[in-house]
Amino acid sequence: KPRGPRANERIKALDVQVIGSDGGNLGAMPLKQAIELAKQESLELENNDTQHWFLIGASVLLGGIILGLILPKKVLLQIA
Repeated sequence: KPRGPRANERIKALDVQVIGSDGGNLGAMPLKQAIELAKQESLELENNDTQHWFLIGASVLLGGIILGLILPKKVLLQIA
């Protein structure tokens, strides 16, 4: 039996007070609506995080390509 605060489907109340991810009070709403809102918010946060890491990876790859094109030319100039 899980212990600790009740979350999602373990909540027995019909209506719940909802606080948004930004800390704003969204008011009281039916439990099912609040759970759907929380799932959508979680999905949005997950999508933003995935996009953020994709952009970082693309930047690193682009930086590597640029260095790969520039550094060999500098090495050849130093040798000559």
